[in-house]
Amino acid sequence: MLAARHWHRRSARFSPGELGRYWLRMPAATGTAGWRTFTCGTAAREIAEKSAVDAAEGYRVLFFGTDRFSLPSLRILNEERVRSASGLIRKLEVVTLPDRRTGRGMNLHPVPVKQYAQQYGLPVHYPPPKTLRNWTVPMATDGGNFDLAVVVSFGYFLPPSVLDSFRWGGLNVHPSLLPVYRGSAPIMHAIMDGAAETGVTVQELDPHAFDAGRILNAKRLPLSPTARYLELEHELAAVGAQLLLETIAQLSERKQHAISQDVAAVTKAPKVPKEMVVVRWDEQDAITLERIHRALGWKMPLLTHFRGKPMLLRGEVCASSLPDDLAGGDDDATTLPGTVRYRNKPDALYIRCRNGWLQCTQVQAAGKRTLSASDWVNGYQVRSLGAVFESP
Repeated sequence: MLAARHWHRRSARFSPGELGRYWLRMPAATGTAGWRTFTCGTAAREIAEKSAVDAAEGYRVLFFGTDRFSLPSLRILNEERVRSASGLIRKLEVVTLPDRRTGRGMNLHPVPVKQYAQQYGLPVHYPPPKTLRNWTVPMATDGGNFDLAVVVSFGYFLPPSVLDSFRWGGLNVHPSLLPVYRGSAPIMHAIMDGAAETGVTVQELDPHAFDAGRILNAKRLPLSPTARYLELEHELAAVGAQLLLETIAQLSERKQHAISQDVAAVTKAPKVPKEMVVVRWDEQDAITLERIHRALGWKMPLLTHFRGKPMLLRGEVCASSLPDDLAGGDDDATTLPGTVRYRNKPDALYIRCRNGWLQCTQVQAAGKRTLSASDWVNGYQVRSLGAVFESP
């Protein structure tokens, strides 16, 4: 891999336009392992020549991925491979996780990437548990070395010992405009923050940190104020797949014009804890809770308590004003947070927050089936007894 970390200056003196002298460590996969000396002009020429050879022969790609977000990228690479035997992708194999026990019966199920690989006859490799630190990159099934690693929603860090096995290093598709939202949950955090825009970045894999590689390609997209996680994930995955293929087709040029990330602009998007969906009616406003629901509700519904027992908020959950006919002359400022009002058109609950009201169309008590707002109101005698959702 002709990456920045392999370059070392021999001379401390260098001025613009001068052919400085560098040492370049060549990976074993190139057949010329060890340190070689280049001038800037020589190195650029050799990179271009090597890229022309790779583009003509096609890349051997080892794809690392697991979930729904990975699939469009794997699919577009496989379709490119199948389209022409002498095309951009010469060989494609997959590294993914073993089958997992999921569902009520805890039966073994393959992850989406493995399902696709098996369906289309792509060789599958499994990583060791937890870390790739001592892992050896397999040979391709045609006996050659892989040229390029492509990582899309994989979860493991690829250390230098692994990256050095690939002549062209590694690429990653990340669903944010790096350096914004580095981390494992950029889509969730963008929605929860109410960001006005989002996007996808194709970056080089950095040998020292997640999401810190040079930017090779990116696309900016507006983020709707009503965006939901699953729909946004689907859109960004499709955009990322197109960017990935474009980047590989122009890999030499993209690397020569790669942009280092601005460290001062870095923001983080860590894994979201389960506690994030626990509602505190007296501390959170309605728009905050709506954003949390749109980001996490598909996986972790908002959690409150009613009469001392857990209650999940499901269905349509959004910030709303309280209809005039439900106000009853009460001042919002003096209404107890968590107070529940009901209206039959639409069939919805209105719950008082620190600021504003949250509208919700379905609820589910622990261990019970999901109920419409009207069924819950009738079943729990809310009209006669009243209702207040409780914070922990």
